Amino acid sequence: MFFAGSFVLDLEEFSQQRGWDALDLFELTGMDSHELRKAGCTVDFQTIERIFKKLKGPQSEYIGLEMGDLINLRATAFVDQIMESCSTVQEAFEFAIGYSRLISDSMDCQLSIEEDQFEVTFALHPKWSLCDDFAIRQNLELALLCAQKSLQRLTEKKYHPKQVNFHFPKTGKPGEYFRRFNCPVRFNQAISSIVFERHVLEESALGQNLGLRERLTLEADSLLHKLPLDDPWSNAFQKSILTRLAQSEFQIEAVASDLHLSPRTLQRRLKEQGKTFKQAQNELRFQLVKKLMQHHRYSLDEVAWMTGFSEASTLIRAFKNFEGVTPKQFQIQQETTT
Repeated sequence: MFFAGSFVLDLEEFSQQRGWDALDLFELTGMDSHELRKAGCTVDFQTIERIFKKLKGPQSEYIGLEMGDLINLRATAFVDQIMESCSTVQEAFEFAIGYSRLISDSMDCQLSIEEDQFEVTFALHPKWSLCDDFAIRQNLELALLCAQKSLQRLTEKKYHPKQVNFHFPKTGKPGEYFRRFNCPVRFNQAISSIVFERHVLEESALGQNLGLRERLTLEADSLLHKLPLDDPWSNAFQKSILTRLAQSEFQIEAVASDLHLSPRTLQRRLKEQGKTFKQAQNELRFQLVKKLMQHHRYSLDEVAWMTGFSEASTLIRAFKNFEGVTPKQFQIQQETTT
C-alpha cells in the first residue's frame, strides 16, 4: 500500500511554486530528496495522507487539479515514457494501466472499451478508501487530469472527455472542473472515471518507438517485482466488508459468498492471520467510523446508519468497547493532536 517516493518530490515542488513552506514535508517521510528520487522508493498511504493534511488550507482546495496544470510529475515520468513509445493511443493506455503500480497502488485502474466510447476507471484500494477524504480527492483529481493530458500529449490534439465522473460529492467550485475538462462533470457516481470517444483509441501515437518501448517495459517489469507485494485476497475481503457495512449484510456467509469461499474456508484463512471474522470485521468497521467522524461532517446517527449499527447508542457502546473511549472523547483527542 504505497505511493512512489517521487510523488513526495512532486508535492514539494508544487508547494514551492505556490510559495508555501515545504521544508517539513520530507520530515514526514523520514527520507531526504536523494532517497525519494531512487527508483523503487515508496512511501505508505498514511505518509501521503499526512502530507496532504499538512498542505490543506483555504488556498488549497484544488491541489490535484493545480498540480496537473503547473508541474510535470516525476512520479508518472517512467510510465509516460512507455506511453510515448507506443504506436497507438489504445496501446499506450493499455501499457499505462498495466504499469500503474509503478506510481501507486492506491487505485485499481481499468480500461473499458464500448462501441462508441472508452472509459478509464479508478477504483480505490480498500485501505486508501479509509484515508482522509481530502487526500483521496486530490489524488483522484490529479489522476483524471493526467489521463486527459496524456491523451493530448500523445496525439498533439486538444481532445477533451465526453464525461468525467467522481464518486465524491460536488465541491464548492464546479467551474474548476469544467474549466479543465471542458465536458459534463458528474458527482456522487458509483465509481470515478474519465470517458472519451471510441475513435480516439485508433489514433497513432506521435512518438512511437517500439525498440525503446521494449527496453522500457523490461525495466518496468523488473521494478514491479521489487515493489511491496499486495494481497489480492485480503483486498477483496476488506472491500466486501466495507461495501456491505451500510447494507447491514456483513455476516460471514455473505462475505464468504463475495469471495467465492465457504464460511469455513474464510474462517480458516483469517485464523492463519491470527484473527477471527469478528475481529477483522471490527477493525475495518471502526476505522470507517473514525473516518466518518472526522471534522464533524456527520452526526452519530448518520455514522451509525452508514456502518451498520441500529442506532447511535449502540455505536457508542461498541466504539467504547473497541477503542476504550467514546466517539466524543475520540474526537476531542483528535482535535488536540492536530
